[in-house]
Amino acid sequence: KYMGDAFLALFLRTEDFKVSAAAARYRRYWEFRLRIFEDAAGLPFSAARERTALDLGYMKLVPGARDKQGRQVLMINVAVLNKKTAGAVEMVRAMWYVLHAALEDPETGISGR
Repeated sequence: KYMGDAFLALFLRTEDFKVSAAAARYRRYWEFRLRIFEDAAGLPFSAARERTALDLGYMKLVPGARDKQGRQVLMINVAVLNKKTAGAVEMVRAMWYVLHAALEDPETGISGR
């Protein structure tokens, strides 16, 4: 899945199909993903451990909302942060899931560089 055409197109589209820029973005994607997911970085997203952080609604895409450039609107609600229910690592991983979902939207990928 992470080497398929659709996934690689996310990076090409974001960089106006400039291969070297897309390759650099792809490399940075994996460097960061390895840093936050460690041994599970190569596994498909499951969000099992991050479910609490996602359910809190700390960060989410606002359904149907877009800014003037056509990017999806992202809402961050710091009021729900509670270290007892979700730790910092889980919150960062939850943010990764939300940002990855935004990346999969073609219009956001093009306009949201």
